[in-house]
Amino acid sequence: MQSCFAACSQVICVAEDTAVAFYSTKSLHKYRVERLNGSRVCGIHVQTLSSTKAVLHVIDAEATWFEFSIEGGVPSLVRTRPIRLPPAPSTTSTSTTEHREASEARQRGSISRTSNSEAVTSSSVVVAAGFHMQRDQLFAVLLTKSGLYEAPLNPLSSAAAPSVPSAAAVVVHIFDDVVSHGYLSVGQFTGLIVVAVQHAREFLFSLFADRLSAHQPHGPACLPFRARAVNVEIQSIACSPTTTSVAVGGRRGELLIYVEVQEAHCFSDHWHHTPLTALAFALDSSAVYTGGREEVLLIWELASYTHKRVKVQLGALQGITPFSTTGTQLLLSCGTSTLAVADLLQMRVTASAEGIEWAAEDVCTGLIVEEWGGSPAVILTGLPNVLRVCDPYTQQSLYSLHISSQMETVPNPPRHGIQFVGVLNESHTLVTYESFSTALPPLLRFWEYNAPRKQHVQMQTVYSPHRSAVLALQVDKQRGRVFTLSCEAMKCWAKTAFAVQDTYSAPAGGWHNHSTMATPSQQVQSMALSADGSICCIADDCLHLYAVQSCKPGERWPLFRILPQYTETQPLHHIVVSADCRHLAAAGQQQIFFWKLDECAEEPTAFSAGELRITALCALTDTTVLAALDDTSLVELYSGSSSANGGPKMGEVVRRVVNASRFPLRHIAPLHANGLRVAAVDAVTGFKVLQLPPTEAATNTQSSTYEWTGTTDDTAGAGAVAGSDNSAHLQLQAFFKDAYPTQGSQGAMIIANEEGTIARAQKMAQADRWLAEVLGEPAYTVPPMCSILSTYLQR
Repeated sequence: MQSCFAACSQVICVAEDTAVAFYSTKSLHKYRVERLNGSRVCGIHVQTLSSTKAVLHVIDAEATWFEFSIEGGVPSLVRTRPIRLPPAPSTTSTSTTEHREASEARQRGSISRTSNSEAVTSSSVVVAAGFHMQRDQLFAVLLTKSGLYEAPLNPLSSAAAPSVPSAAAVVVHIFDDVVSHGYLSVGQFTGLIVVAVQHAREFLFSLFADRLSAHQPHGPACLPFRARAVNVEIQSIACSPTTTSVAVGGRRGELLIYVEVQEAHCFSDHWHHTPLTALAFALDSSAVYTGGREEVLLIWELASYTHKRVKVQLGALQGITPFSTTGTQLLLSCGTSTLAVADLLQMRVTASAEGIEWAAEDVCTGLIVEEWGGSPAVILTGLPNVLRVCDPYTQQSLYSLHISSQMETVPNPPRHGIQFVGVLNESHTLVTYESFSTALPPLLRFWEYNAPRKQHVQMQTVYSPHRSAVLALQVDKQRGRVFTLSCEAMKCWAKTAFAVQDTYSAPAGGWHNHSTMATPSQQVQSMALSADGSICCIADDCLHLYAVQSCKPGERWPLFRILPQYTETQPLHHIVVSADCRHLAAAGQQQIFFWKLDECAEEPTAFSAGELRITALCALTDTTVLAALDDTSLVELYSGSSSANGGPKMGEVVRRVVNASRFPLRHIAPLHANGLRVAAVDAVTGFKVLQLPPTEAATNTQSSTYEWTGTTDDTAGAGAVAGSDNSAHLQLQAFFKDAYPTQGSQGAMIIANEEGTIARAQKMAQADRWLAEVLGEPAYTVPPMCSILSTYLQR
């Protein structure tokens, strides 16, 4: 959270998911957004040069360094340069952390199985970034899941800077196990690095003197990190900008201040009774600022260890950033989407703004495409404590539903969050499922849209809807039902109207468990509903089809079909049901199986991906499905019945797109029926929109998709260059929804225009004849003129 904000006297910079927003320091008004290359922003830092000039440094998840020059509050991109991370030693795959994450993924069924190459790629992704200045040289500290790296960044005034292609990083520390949830804090002028794991009882630190020799040519490696044990479970951590002091925030509100990190003794206090989530030092290291869910900012004077209170009352404090040169103003991130400015001279909050969308703590893990306000929108799941609805064209957030555990003595769970979401009643009703750590039970929540408040309001909460974790959630929009699946049961949830039984009783009604059915086995992984809500498909290593059109309480769901496959022993996932309910497709680890429900075939039609793994599957058109492979390629397969005129057969490859994305895709979903735009999520950059090339332009070797994030693949450029003009026209046509198709030559365009003119003339003549016939009828049979005019215009 602390790495999402950077400020100076002229501008406030807020890191969004894939962009940086600029706000005015006085009115907190957003006046500009700078979009980067589509990856998550992991760290930002403002370097003040004068009262009117500053430099903004941004590092994203792919270790790309962006440098902006800010003059008079107006940012301009100066340069973009990658940071080369040295290859880290491979950790053993039998570590406890990896095993725990793998088991959780198998139990939830929400994360697709990927190959070891994706795991290696994700372990080198930057999780957080910090900056420090040493002898007019700016250094960047990069935290990944596998280790810690440090890279010198060339100053803006360096004459040799443009000749340097990239910045090289050195290895500072390699973790024994994969660290998924780590905290990083860096002393701005001391170079002190502190790393801690969430809820751990120790932190690691390193002085810059221990790493200085590693930046020299052929210098020795950095000295190992030193550990400092604490008697609290760490919730936040902060380094002093000018001294080697460290402050630690505890899970239950404890505060520890180490005046000298190399010494064991410390000052401790316990004023907060909620997790200490906001922690920062003053610019001159004379005070420590703390905040939690009490909505109170505490100012701890390090000279006397006394504190002062500033009432914020804008929600729980999430982050504190000093931004004035005198240190008298603090930037506070409060609640779910509020920025505030606290004046320490007046001891009050002087300005605040709501609706601020800062970056989430982790990349989203799933998505669905639903109608939102009459148009398709992408709903992202897996983000901690927030459900975001994004515009598929601009990829910006349209609506955010912030969700918290509402348990003040237990901290936010580490990266579990919202796993599934369902949309009913034209987006007026939302259903969310959240899985937490072992300290909290999972929650199934039902939300209704409140028009006066212009947001969804929680109406009902079901604690532990199943005895084990929910593996899938589907909604029946026609009948307003919700289906959930766990390894031991599948349940149908329905809504009853609220009614008062008598004068003194409480109103009865709301969502309830309408019907429960035991699963066919303990190995079930996924579930899918047909478009009309009459068929429920449950998958283990076979497909079990149940009739749920009229399921009743206390009765078993009728099982009318079992579709086996005899190739793979692992459970199937990613079930796709055709719109006419005649064809089914399901993906295994390396094969996709197709069934025809109107035929009694003994074995399904199978498509094999060879040694590759299938990471995602969705329905692209009415007769085709789209599969994502772990080599970043996409394969479109025919899933309909074979035609007699020599068309494609079931399971046959219709289109293959090589290098569709820079990283393996976890989830894919079409934005439109029978369209070419696909919403996708990968493990690094998160949400993106892919533009598939036309079928006639796709080949097996030279093809690429278009990402609206503005990024390109070096290895995927051959196909785009081969047909640059036609591809550009097709991309613009699809994006702006052009009504007339772009032709490849001028002669073809002239012919198309002539045919369109003739067709319009024929329609106009037919409409004129119809109007003459209507007006020639008797007066008492002629409809009103408004109806005649409307029908005439339609014709």
